[in-house]
Amino acid sequence: MKSLRRQLEPHAPEGHDVDVAPFLFVFPGTERAFGPDLHVADESAFEAEGRHADGEALSPSPS
Repeated sequence: MKSLRRQLEPHAPEGHDVDVAPFLFVFPGTERAFGPDLHVADESAFEAEGRHADGEALSPSPS
């Protein structure tokens, strides 16, 4: 995971964080949370208290 994180970091959009679990991402209209092993998300997703972050802050996959 550390190696993957280092490879992704230079490609992350400005203001986004590349990190690993334990964060859980929640999405509107979904009753459960998802915890990816590795994620790229807007830093603002982690401003709330606790382990739940806004799933809409995740960076989309490049096309």
